[in-house]
Amino acid sequence: MTVPEDGEPVTRTGRGAMVASATTEATAAAGAILKAGGNASDAAAACLLMLCVTRIGATCLGGEAPAIVFEQKDGAVSTLSGVGRAPLDPATVEHYRRSTFPEGDIRHAAVPAIVDLCVTLLSRFGSLSFAEISKPVIETLNAGRPTWYFDTVIHAPIDAATGKAVDKDHPDTNPSKRLWWRDLACTLGTLVDSERRQVGNRQRKLSAVSDCFYRGEIADKLCAWYDKSGGILSAADLDAHRTTIEAPVVGEFAGYDIVKCSTWTQGPALLQILKLLEQVDLPASRERPEAYFHLVIEAIKLGLADCLCHYGDPQHVDVPLERLLSVEYARVRATLIDPHSVLLPQPGDPINLKALGAQPMSPSPVDQSTTTCVVRDSIGNMVVITPSGCGSTAGSGGDTGITHGNRLTASSFEAGHPNVIAPGKRPMITPSPTLVLGKGQPVLALSVVGGELQEQVAAQVIIQYVIESLAGQQHTADLLERYHLRNMATISRLYGSKSQSLVTLPPNLPECITALRSLGHRIHANSMSIDKVQGSMIWMDASGDIHGHGRAVYSDHG
Repeated sequence: MTVPEDGEPVTRTGRGAMVASATTEATAAAGAILKAGGNASDAAAACLLMLCVTRIGATCLGGEAPAIVFEQKDGAVSTLSGVGRAPLDPATVEHYRRSTFPEGDIRHAAVPAIVDLCVTLLSRFGSLSFAEISKPVIETLNAGRPTWYFDTVIHAPIDAATGKAVDKDHPDTNPSKRLWWRDLACTLGTLVDSERRQVGNRQRKLSAVSDCFYRGEIADKLCAWYDKSGGILSAADLDAHRTTIEAPVVGEFAGYDIVKCSTWTQGPALLQILKLLEQVDLPASRERPEAYFHLVIEAIKLGLADCLCHYGDPQHVDVPLERLLSVEYARVRATLIDPHSVLLPQPGDPINLKALGAQPMSPSPVDQSTTTCVVRDSIGNMVVITPSGCGSTAGSGGDTGITHGNRLTASSFEAGHPNVIAPGKRPMITPSPTLVLGKGQPVLALSVVGGELQEQVAAQVIIQYVIESLAGQQHTADLLERYHLRNMATISRLYGSKSQSLVTLPPNLPECITALRSLGHRIHANSMSIDKVQGSMIWMDASGDIHGHGRAVYSDHG
């Protein structure tokens, strides 16, 4: 078992089980579950719970986590909607839509989704109990944690119990009267006890965990805290929450199947970006880096512009996804990509197959947070999750220790927008795991942080994987390092007055930067890489070796 300390990302190679995540403790927890006989879903649930403690400020137990699960026994792929919904009461939603609340206010929180996601992973795909997968995180909590955390949205140290800002230079000199980690250990212990007390089979025992959290003792505590702190969630909202298991959205690129969650995430934009790139001469452009970067940047603009204009919860709105991902629409949209100039990002009209649609509506806000988890077990089951949940200054839920996120702010407030907030509706979220299949088997699983950056990185990694596979090259750590965003763009603005998107490129490409600027791109020279924004991935090469890359990696070297 190899689990390096957090810090610079590492790559490990083996032929059996593999875990890559953002923290040593989370990776070790998942690795221990695998060694104890658990499968990928059991290990992913343990990893997810640990990330809510060791990466609090990027995710939390009151947050959300979209997931993709691959089952080796039948090759089935499922997506799990681990995201909370808006309140059910129309009057509450209308009041929220018309009001302005301070940044981090508890009224920005959607229904906490991660506990039921863990239970669903276990009950539908796993083999262990909630007690078994939560044991590592409870032990970590009982050993004590800092009283503060750094929030990745607010970009400040926060007292975990109260949500108050603390001295950034001396955060430990601002201790809470309550120890959030002790409260959270008690909450998880209560969930374990509910499972233990329940009479019946494993499924009934696991259901008791969700019942305790969403309809029982923990729900009562949360609702009392919502009432006291001005929260808008109710007992009915918690009671109604269920993790839905949904069919994935699948696109084809160069003979590989790219698997994403549906339009309650930005995920299908990746499929559209890749479809657009199939309409241009991308392989030939690689002889000239500036031509390659230009084509990819322009395709990213078009794909994300359509995402921000047309996506929303498909259970509430009719998203023209088939048209958006069609070859016919890609051909029409690709006519906007001029090899000699830049374009302003603007959505198209997929219904009428027109390159440009009406003037775009205001996009929904995007977050720059989240964390990562990718797990493969020894028989080939895989789970990839992108957990999130941050930006709250409300504290840790009374005496529950449960920090919430701010996910309702990802909804639009513009009437008529597909992502407009509505009762019981999921906000369209940016966290977006990726799974790539070759001949029906997983060859690449990727989880990246950073809002709209996620599909950009996924596109680059997939393109490079395909190119090197076609060339018969092995996917070693050196190759991985080479294409980790050190040679590609970050679009940090999609909409603006008349300004172009800002592109980040490494400073060691001066001729490329000059050429791109001559086309009209705004360039920021920076040695930014995927490592700097955190990413975890597992991939397979032609020889059968399995590689894991992330801040902390487990390999059983089997």
